[in-house]
Amino acid sequence: MSVQLPAASQLPRHRGALAFGARRGRQQWIETIGLESIEHGTPVSRRSRFMAGSVAKQFLGAAAVRVVKEGRASFDTPVANYVPSLRLPNVTLEQLLNHTSGLRETEALFALAGVRENDFVSAEDHLEAVTLQVNPIAPPGARFSYANINYIVLVELLKALTGERFADLVSRLVFEPAGLDATTFVDRPDAIIAHRCDSYRLTEGTLRRGQSTIPIAGPSGLWASPQDLLRWGSIRQQFIKDVPHMNLEDSECGGLCGWPWARSGQYVAGLVQADSKYGHVVGHPGDDQGYSAQLLRIGVVDLVALSSAADTRAADLITDLWVMEEFRQTISDDSTFMAARSISATLLAERLQMPARDDSKSRRVHRTEEPPAELEGVYECEEALAPLTVQIEGTSLIVLRGTHRDVLNPIGPGRWSGPGYVVAFNEGEAGAIDLALRRAGTLRFTRQRERRQLGP
Repeated sequence: MSVQLPAASQLPRHRGALAFGARRGRQQWIETIGLESIEHGTPVSRRSRFMAGSVAKQFLGAAAVRVVKEGRASFDTPVANYVPSLRLPNVTLEQLLNHTSGLRETEALFALAGVRENDFVSAEDHLEAVTLQVNPIAPPGARFSYANINYIVLVELLKALTGERFADLVSRLVFEPAGLDATTFVDRPDAIIAHRCDSYRLTEGTLRRGQSTIPIAGPSGLWASPQDLLRWGSIRQQFIKDVPHMNLEDSECGGLCGWPWARSGQYVAGLVQADSKYGHVVGHPGDDQGYSAQLLRIGVVDLVALSSAADTRAADLITDLWVMEEFRQTISDDSTFMAARSISATLLAERLQMPARDDSKSRRVHRTEEPPAELEGVYECEEALAPLTVQIEGTSLIVLRGTHRDVLNPIGPGRWSGPGYVVAFNEGEAGAIDLALRRAGTLRFTRQRERRQLGP
């Protein structure tokens, strides 16, 4: 949906909403700036609800732990006994919870097949795609590989174990016991969300709504207020006591959570726990359809940042504030804690005054020698959802996937980079290419037939 673009002088205050809050013991403050809705001019407040992206995973994780503690399952429960679409026989509840199942990210497989970023793909579609997976990225339990499909399958497992609708299950086991009355999972397109913040992005000079589909409840699909998230941050450890974890390397902690200061840690039921030079850090970020969220504890301070301005990431708000020595020292002391609010208010105002980034800007092209002619053709893979057509154009590869036409630029001998994937060709293995997908591992595609020549 497009909306009337305000004049340039008015644009900064029309780019969405930001919220930032902190809690230390019983002291708490929340600072907000911007609008819930540009069309209606509704100001954002501490009760406004933002879509929180993957912050949702810790609530699903807490629900799974509660189901285990109710005695309905164990962390070793075999998933295939309850979710028929899963063909990998040795995957357990714990491995879904900690992203060690070996499942390939189905979002990446759908994108490769030509599904556009904002096309609606249901949970049922993802589960059907799982039926094609017979070769895991790694043996179940062997390696951490973050993928939303783990939590999509986890939702199906919990529904099968309890017989409850997912939103009702999480409300009973998590939201109600935690006293969260402005937090909900949305799994219906007709759901009405009170005090929702709309997201916006600037594309080709036009202000557009950022959200276009209904996210899948479980790995995402959570709407929450900054007030509720701060409360949850202060009590969530009570919900995940004595839970198995997966060790993470430094790069996995920093890359997954946007914490440049984090060292090695663990992934535990939708949360990352890590050590840092500032103390112990616990949290998880979220980004989805123009929204971003970050909820974490550093030492004894809980911090929440929420954004519906697509060019202002919540994780960056926390990082930019926390590296400021004045803010860090002020918020870490009981007597000066409240004074840190004015520092955060200044930063939020600055962020909405920054020029909006236009999503339509193109990438730089690097040139090198032309690809070999034998690369052209139609390629298939038994675990992919659709074939690919590869063509050559100068030094670039053209990959046709569904209605998409990707231009892949060379990044090294026999390697070309595309949107979210890298194609590799070995001259000693004619008729095959390896395609490395983010969060889905490497797939081997084989050429089925030569590309049809044009002309007489």
